[in-house]
Amino acid sequence: METERGAQVRAAWGRLGSINAVSAELGISRQRVWQLLNPEKARAHQAVRDALRKGLLERPDRCDKCHLERPVEAHHEDYDRPLDVHWLCSGCHGEKQEAPRYAGPAQPWGSPAPPSPPAKVTEPLAAGPRVTYDPAVDALAIEVIAGGRHARTVRVAGNVLLHFDARRRPVELEIHGASEIYSAAELAQIASPAEWLTLKEAAAATGLAAATLRGQIRNRRLVATKRGHDWFVSRAALGNYLEDRKPSGRESKTAAPRRRITKAHA
Repeated sequence: METERGAQVRAAWGRLGSINAVSAELGISRQRVWQLLNPEKARAHQAVRDALRKGLLERPDRCDKCHLERPVEAHHEDYDRPLDVHWLCSGCHGEKQEAPRYAGPAQPWGSPAPPSPPAKVTEPLAAGPRVTYDPAVDALAIEVIAGGRHARTVRVAGNVLLHFDARRRPVELEIHGASEIYSAAELAQIASPAEWLTLKEAAAATGLAAATLRGQIRNRRLVATKRGHDWFVSRAALGNYLEDRKPSGRESKTAAPRRRITKAHA
C-alpha cells in the first residue's frame, strides 16, 4: 500500500520528471526519492543487505556472467524473490539492465521472451545420483544431471559448492575436504571420477599448445586442478572447453606445420 509521502513523490515526479527536481521541491534526498518511486526494488535491495549481514547470502569474488574476478552487485530477475539473485560486475549488470526483463527462471539472460513455454528437460537425470571421489583434490561430487554443464556456482556452506546449469537447475554438489568428514574406508568404496591429463597430454590430445591451455586456466576458461607444480585437466572439462572455444589461439608445436605458399617473382 502506497504511503502519503510516496503519493506526493509520485505526483511530483509526474509533473517534474526529474529526481533532482522532486528532491529539491519536497526537501528529501535523491536516494529517498528513488526508493519511494521504486518500492519493490528498494525492499529487495534491503533484503539482500540484511541477508549479507546475517550470513544468509555470500557475495562471491567473481561475476556470474563473465566469470572474471571483479566487485559484483546483486541483480534480481524477480523482485518478489529478493534473495534469488545473480552476482554481476558493473559492466555485465549494465548490459543486463538494458535487456528486456521477463519472468521465469528457465529463460536465458538477455534473450527475447519465447512465444511458447520452455522445453522440458532433455538431459538424462543421473540414476540415483552418481557419486565420485577424487583423492588427488580430496573432493566428493554428487551428480544430479548426467553430464550437466556448470554455468553458476554457489558456496552453500564451508567447503560445499552447489553447481547450476544455464537454466538455474542444480546439476552437481561438490564437497571439498571430504576426508575430514568421511573415513578412508568409506571414501575407498566410492568410484573415482574421469581420467586426468597433464597439460602436455592435453596439448597432444587437442593440438593446442600447452602454454595456450595454461593461459586458459589462468583466465578461468578451462577448469583444472594443481598438484604440486603441475596442472591436471579432466577429459570432461577439456571436452567442455573445446566445445565452447572460439576458433582462435596458438597452434601446438607438435601439430603438423602449415604449408607455406610463396608467390613466384615475375
